[in-house]
Parts: sequence; structure tokens; C-alpha cells
Amino acid sequence: MNNPSAAAPSVPLLLKRTSASYPDNVAVWTPARRLTYSQLVAESASLASALRDALGDSDDPVALVMPNIAEAYIAYFAVAQIGRRILPLNPRLTEREMDAAMARWAPELAICGGVTKDGSVTERVLSLRHRPGTIVSSDAARRGGLGGLPPSFDVIVRDSRGSHLDSAKEPAPDDDWLIQLTSGTTAEPKGVRLGHGQCVRMGYEIGRRLGLAAGDRYFVCNPVHHLGSTNFGLLAAIAHGATYYTMPYFEPDEALDIMVRERCTVHQGIGSHYLVEMTSPRLNPQALSLRTITVGGGPELARRIRDAFQSDGVVQRYGSSESGGAPICGSHDDPLPSRLDTMGRPLPGVEVRVADAGAGTVQSSGGEGEIQIRGWSVMKGYLHDAEATSTAIDTDGWLHTGDMGRLDADGNLLFISRLVDILRVGGENVAAREIEAVLESHPSVRQAQVIPIPHSILNEVPAAFVELEPGALFDPQQLAAFCTTNLARYKRPAKIWLITNGDWPMTGSGKVRKGALREMALEYIR
Repeated sequence: MNNPSAAAPSVPLLLKRTSASYPDNVAVWTPARRLTYSQLVAESASLASALRDALGDSDDPVALVMPNIAEAYIAYFAVAQIGRRILPLNPRLTEREMDAAMARWAPELAICGGVTKDGSVTERVLSLRHRPGTIVSSDAARRGGLGGLPPSFDVIVRDSRGSHLDSAKEPAPDDDWLIQLTSGTTAEPKGVRLGHGQCVRMGYEIGRRLGLAAGDRYFVCNPVHHLGSTNFGLLAAIAHGATYYTMPYFEPDEALDIMVRERCTVHQGIGSHYLVEMTSPRLNPQALSLRTITVGGGPELARRIRDAFQSDGVVQRYGSSESGGAPICGSHDDPLPSRLDTMGRPLPGVEVRVADAGAGTVQSSGGEGEIQIRGWSVMKGYLHDAEATSTAIDTDGWLHTGDMGRLDADGNLLFISRLVDILRVGGENVAAREIEAVLESHPSVRQAQVIPIPHSILNEVPAAFVELEPGALFDPQQLAAFCTTNLARYKRPAKIWLITNGDWPMTGSGKVRKGALREMALEYIR
């Protein structure tokens, strides 16, 4: 595919064209089920036909609430074929969080299934007060419309075979495909709009940087609601005729066993995935067939991965939901020092610059400042939020990432730190303000401030300082239980400390100095 935008302007057309070349190759591999390219085309088309019959004429999104099971990827391509936007939701969200997401984004239909540590995803979706009017489940126990549900995947696919979709409805490159939820500095997540063309090109370009080709076996740990799973995971594999390997939930021992047994050649994950893999007794570098290992954790982690996996194939990357995935990425054939020490250079057609965060002056090579990105990969904007969009993307089209970095003489990016109040817990972006808002909704809490503390596996986890209402008693166990009810596991504060009124460290302008709070937290946990 020399020109990905012209050759495959939409997600479904990308799949169809790759399937025409490799119909019998495995497209998606999960422990429970494997789909060849031709099967993925046929089953997604059948589901698409049934979904079109079930949906009205609105442009409301379709919610997907699933772990990494085969049906999730069938659903992705099915929704793409009918030109509807897909809203991927984390199945680990609490009932409160999921209900709030359903209420805010108002999907017309939800596709769900699988299980989490908290039980059946379908049962949780059915219990929501703001659940969509139509729910499709992949769970076999839901077959035949039990509990008010329509037939499950296998029945829909069987009964819709032979149905044909109107080709005139084929989505255009600029049509939205994903509404990717991302944590900002506010308590409410924003909906990042990403179109078919930019998602297809992201997969194609990332695949080139990783050296993907037909016959490669690309093991991806990222959950299906992440762009790491879709744009530079699934679509990268599809764009180059490779096989996308995954598992419902990441387990390091099983992941290593799969990669050995299946002779996987490329591995993608986040820092916390590699950290637990490196401590697993199953890690045997000599038994692995990995050619390329990609991560976005910085030089120290990249070198640790190289040593543990005994591989010179480490490639770093940098990106975000707003930037469309990983628009900055090293190449598998770059010199090793560059791949270990930098996040790589922009993909073709993408620009990056570093600017002084205050004055906005563009920095020369080696100067530190805010990382700013421009080009085809940048989001189309935040859904229903023009003000936030204009804040994130300036009038010249530069996305202000809120991250600090610098460029070397070769144009490679070196990441330094974040400017915005976001925690990176495992692979999840978590807004400190979201956790603070939950704590402040407790009747005993007047004010809460959340900061990160180090974690050996997850990189960092939330910790909280709270000021109580007059007369309230400090009960950290009660506050922790309140967070358990209202926040997903990865958002819950690992520690909660008390600060009395007047003892907050403040700036001259009257703001809480979170840097000072972090220093206090480090003293407490030392």
C-alpha cells in the first residue's frame, strides 16, 4: 500500500483489501478464538447488516464495552462498515462511572460481553440507569433474547449471512470512526474525534516503523478501548497483512507463554506490562522469537527491556489520544542508541516542535519546552466542546500536548515530563481532578488534592490529601471504601492523608502547591 489514504480511505475498505490478498491468513488471534481475514470480513459484514437494521437515522455513537475478545474486533469493523462512530468504554469502570459515560455520550446501542474481575460485563451494562435502548451481547448465555436482549453474536451473524450492505454508505476518509475518551485536567473525560482516514494511515505508518509484514505475529497487550489496541495495534497489523495477537486481560505469565508458543515476532505494550514480564519466571529470552519490542517509557525503561529480553530490537514511541495514537516513533532500522535514548521522529506528514510554555517561542535544537504536534494525525476536535478544542489546537493547527520535551540535532524527540495534572497509572491516563471531585462529594470532605506517588509496577498511583468539614472525623478506611464504590480500581488512592485548614502549601496567587504535596507524600511513604 504505497499511498494508504488513497488505497484504503476507510477502515472497512482497508480490511477488505488486505483480505483479498491474504484471505486464509489469521487476522485476529485470541486464546478462545482465531479469525482469518475472510472470516473477519464475513462476520463483521453480517453483524453490520443486523446493526443497521436495529439503528435509527441519528448519528449517535455505538458503545463498545468489552475486554480483548474476538467479538470486540468483529464489532469494531461492523460499526465502521455502517458509518457509525464507535465509543469504546473501559469495562473496568464502576457502575457509577459507566452510567455517567452513557448519560453524557448517549449511545444509541451498546455492544458488550465478556467478564472482568467484577463479573459479567453484560450484567453490569443491563443494570445501568442510562443504558441504551438496544443492547447486543456476545455472551452465549444471552442467546435468544434472554433478559430483553436481542440474539447474541453467533445468532446475529448466522441469520444475517448473505445480507448485503449498501455500498453507497461506505464511510469517507474524513468521517468520524472513533470517539476516544481521554482524561483531561477536568473531572469529566473529553471525547476525541478521530476519522477513518487518519486511523488507517496511523496503522500503516506505525506498521512501517515497526517493520511489520505479512506473516508477522504482532502481540499487543493494550486493552481494546486504547488507541494502542486499535490505531497502532489492530490497524497496523491489518494494514500489512500481519496477525494481531492479544488476550482478554493482560497476565504476564500467560502473555510470555503465548509469545513463545505462537512464535510472536513483534511485541507492543506499556511500561507496566514489561515490568511484570521482566520479573516473571516464564521470561526466557532464548525461547522468544521477538524481532521488535515497542514501548513508550523513556530511556531507562528501554534499556531495562533490552537487557531483560536480550534484544536489540527495542523501539520507542510517543503520542496521545489527541495526537491520534503514536505520531512520533522510532524505526526498527534506526541506530540502536537513537531507539533507546529517544522517542523517535515524526511519522511522514506530521510535524513536531518544542516551544516555550510561557512565551510560546519555538526552541532550537536542544532547547526544552512544550511538545507541539501538527499534521494529519491530530484529532478533529473534542466532541461537543469547541472551547476545549480551541484551547488544545491553536489557530495554526498546532496541538499543545501539555508535555515537556526537546529535540536532538536529528529531529528525534526526548520526553521530559508532563505539564498538565494527569497521572499515568499503568497504561491509563487519570485526571487528578476526577479523583478529587469524587472525594469532595463525600459529606466529610471539604477539599481534596491528588498527587502521584511512585509504584514499582504501575509507574505511579494516586494518593490524596483531604481537608475535612468542621466537626468531621478522619476515617481513611471509610474514604477508601467510598472510592471503591465510585472509582475504577486504577483510579483509587493508594494513600489518603489529612491536612487541617490553613496547612495547605500555597503559591503566592493562592493555589495549592502540588509539588510540595508530592514532597510530603514521599516523606510519608519513605
